[in-house]
Amino acid sequence: MPNYARRRDALQSHRDSIARALGIQVHDTSQMAAYEPGFPDAVWAFGGRAFFVECKGNAKEPLTEAEQRWHDAFQGDVRIVRSDEDAISIARELRNV
Repeated sequence: MPNYARRRDALQSHRDSIARALGIQVHDTSQMAAYEPGFPDAVWAFGGRAFFVECKGNAKEPLTEAEQRWHDAFQGDVRIVRSDEDAISIARELRNV
């Protein structure tokens, strides 16, 4: 697995911080891609609910082929964060605000 598939996206820390500021528990899972290609970057949780989160650098950055395969196969909740507004929206959705 190439190292670039396991690196944190440039804005992931910032967007994780936004979620934390809104009371969301955040767990970085970006290193999991070394074991399962396409695995999302983080798990965000609140009040018994959780979403896997894939952080992208901008609105136009597509999922990689491995990410798309993982998302297509996964039977749970996965969200894509492409902006600070997405991070806020997903955090509010978890909190049912």
